[in-house]
Amino acid sequence: MTPTRFSTRRALPGVAALTLALGGAVGALVTVGASSASAATTIGPVDSTLADGSTNSLRDVLENQAADGDTVVLEVGATYTLNFCSVTPGALATSPGDIEINAAVTIQGNGATIQQKCPDRVLHTQDALTLQNVTIAGGQADTEGGGLFQESDSPTVLDGVTFTGNTAAQGGGMTTSGDATITGSTFFDNEALDGSGGGLRVLSTTATATVADSTFD
Repeated sequence: MTPTRFSTRRALPGVAALTLALGGAVGALVTVGASSASAATTIGPVDSTLADGSTNSLRDVLENQAADGDTVVLEVGATYTLNFCSVTPGALATSPGDIEINAAVTIQGNGATIQQKCPDRVLHTQDALTLQNVTIAGGQADTEGGGLFQESDSPTVLDGVTFTGNTAAQGGGMTTSGDATITGSTFFDNEALDGSGGGLRVLSTTATATVADSTFD
């Protein structure tokens, strides 16, 4: 399917603490809807051979095309290489290095990997996000969340996700300001350079991380 819709970013505040609790299985959000502009749809599989930042690439779909409720499907076992880099590493407000997800979406990974080659994090969002069966690798951030930074109180759901080889000042694998539900996931070989949250950091006095059947190594 060729995606056609566009959406705009909504700025939401973030806030700070961490509670880990064992929970049950997490339901995966997969939406297949009508093709009208207001209905949630399935987009993809996204072509992993397209140049990063080109039309219909993963970056283009997540930053410009996906709308709230959509499911973005990745190719089975593919690697999506992020190499559309900023000329000013670490300038995250204007940097194209990380993917700025601009809608509340599900990424259905099908065993694919999103690999960052720029000196930047991998994913950044201020919307609800569900990740399924995908590897997030190689991110770098001089502040929060090398692999993923959820910079709002919106929830994040991880189901069968691997974070590996990501670094940040804090929250090497992932930083979230909202509730996180993590099932069947692995955080391996991530690093917090300032020592807080090598795998996961939760930035909120009210948010919690509910973790089941997962490994932090």
